[in-house]
Amino acid sequence: MKGLDAISRRWRNLSISVKFGCAFSLLFGLLALEALVGYGALRVVLQAESAILASVEIRQRVFEMDGELEKARRLHRDFFLRYPEIGFAKAHEQYFLPAKAVIARVVALSEDLGQIVEASNVSVTLRERNKDIALYLSSAQRFGDIFEEIVTQVTVMAAPESGLLAQLERLDDRLGDRLRGSTGVSLLFLEMGRHAHEYLITRQRPHMQTALNVGFNLDQALGTAPGLTPARREDARRLLGEYLAVARRIPDVDVKIRGLFNDFALQALAVDPISRDLKALAAIEVDRARGRITGVSRVASVTIVATALTGLGFALVVALLIHATVTRKIVALTQAAAQLRADALEVRPQTTAGDEIGVLAATFRDMVARMQDLVANLESKVAQRTEELAATNDKLEQAVRELDEKNQALEVLTRTDRLTGLANRRRLEEALQTEVLRARRYGKPFSVILLDIDHFKDVNDKFGHQVGDSVLIAIAGLLTRTARETDVAGRYGGEEFLLVCPETELTVVAALAERLRTEFTTTDFPLVGRVTSSFGVAEFTRGDSVKSLVERADQALYRAKNSGRNCVEVDGENDRENNPA
Repeated sequence: MKGLDAISRRWRNLSISVKFGCAFSLLFGLLALEALVGYGALRVVLQAESAILASVEIRQRVFEMDGELEKARRLHRDFFLRYPEIGFAKAHEQYFLPAKAVIARVVALSEDLGQIVEASNVSVTLRERNKDIALYLSSAQRFGDIFEEIVTQVTVMAAPESGLLAQLERLDDRLGDRLRGSTGVSLLFLEMGRHAHEYLITRQRPHMQTALNVGFNLDQALGTAPGLTPARREDARRLLGEYLAVARRIPDVDVKIRGLFNDFALQALAVDPISRDLKALAAIEVDRARGRITGVSRVASVTIVATALTGLGFALVVALLIHATVTRKIVALTQAAAQLRADALEVRPQTTAGDEIGVLAATFRDMVARMQDLVANLESKVAQRTEELAATNDKLEQAVRELDEKNQALEVLTRTDRLTGLANRRRLEEALQTEVLRARRYGKPFSVILLDIDHFKDVNDKFGHQVGDSVLIAIAGLLTRTARETDVAGRYGGEEFLLVCPETELTVVAALAERLRTEFTTTDFPLVGRVTSSFGVAEFTRGDSVKSLVERADQALYRAKNSGRNCVEVDGENDRENNPA
């Protein structure tokens, strides 16, 4: 008993670090035993995990290759769907170049996959699939080459300026112009064009062959065609030769494109089974490795549990010793700390032990005193900074509101004529460009009315520019009331106004222009009295641009001015009057 009391007194007088050192030394042996068991199990698990990681990485690479290849296919599809709408240059930039980059990534992934399979400790079955990976790599490269060749052939066929279809269309227009005036050859020309158009719709080669045969007959007929001068006849035969040469090339290019598309589909059929088999084999490898991990884990678990139970007994002895000499003091100090956490800054720890815990209690008391001083200073600073931030925030919100209002006003100014309130020239040109693109794509008609106030300079000279401005404002009001909701009316410049009429044929717009002219003549303008205007009307035709359409309307307006003003001239009426047939 005396020996135990002496040991107990000596234990209580030890410092905390020595007490914990002794306690953990007792546990170290047990931990070392558990570490040896865990190390053996860990080596087996790491080997199995390496196999799992390699298999998962292989499977991930295959999924990445499939995803990238599918992305390349989508870009291939989108290229051929979108290039008629956005043009070859933009489609080349948005779809073709990204598709080449994606194919390059697929090739790199395939090479990387082959290296992973070769270097990893996967099964022999999976290693033997390196030949399939090489085939996948070759197919991906071939996929990119075929896509590039298809784009090249489609460019040859359908490029906007240099393509065969564009050349055929230009030659058709020029040849039709040369043959105008000779009924017999014109009929043969129309028949040839009809067969060529049927080929472009059906892609059946007999239609193009029929067009070529009719072209041969047309060439024979040109030698004796009446109504053509020798120069026009010679020019027509030259254009016909160029037309037939282009027409012969079109079916050959079509056949080449179809062959490339078939080759494209065969590459997809070759690649898909390879990726499917690789993913299946990788999954099998993962399951096999997981089975090994499960077996090793069971053996290791039994060993570790037995060792842990033995160590538990030692741990209980150590815990009793630590509780008796350390934990009680720490509990008292913890209670004081809990009160401090509850904002009770007036609390002071009362532990008076002479060991490290006593030192810690004294430190707590000093810390609480300093915290009281810091909290008092912090609260005053927080209140001051809060007021400053609130004032700054109010100024910032006011500045943002003012900036939004100015931006909205600026947007209105950039698109609206300041005097009349109508669309300005920039807005009109945007509307014209939109309608031209819509008409080209969907074949919808649209027309424009260009009007100019007659003798407006006399109004300014006689009554002054202020009265002239009031006349412009009044005419803008008449245009706004008379135009339809879908029409875009605007001031084109000076005393010229332009009215854009979407999905409206020439006859309807001509009637609208006549109604506007009548409205102007029956309106009594303040101080000025009666004011008239001249109107030029034009309809969008195939091949028109914004510039050419406005120029034709301007030419019609010029004819109205030369015809005595205060009238409506329609583009093309003179041609119909001079050529009634």
